[in-house]
Amino acid sequence: MLCGDRKKFPRGQSLVQAAGKLEERCGNFTTARDFYSASFLFEPSAPTLVAYSMLELRHSENNNANITMVRKLFEEALLLYPRHGPAYDAYGNMELLIGNLANARQIFER
Repeated sequence: MLCGDRKKFPRGQSLVQAAGKLEERCGNFTTARDFYSASFLFEPSAPTLVAYSMLELRHSENNNANITMVRKLFEEALLLYPRHGPAYDAYGNMELLIGNLANARQIFER
């Protein structure tokens, strides 16, 4: 349904991403994931991937984040937009939080 509205709202990717952020703030994490995925289908973007990775870090099942998946999301964001400062910041801070100082340093240096 959302992808069918692409002609009507050619910049719909950011609207769908914003809807995901609203759902996340309301505590509807499954719906937020759905919106982030739909946003990415509209147009792959680093901000969407960063938002999705942060959702997974903060609100994973049983507070057990899939770090491998989150790293993949961050790396994909940086492949799409290698100069996206917020992606490096969030990625490096995640590595710091889990105690990977060497990885964090490497990310910040990139």
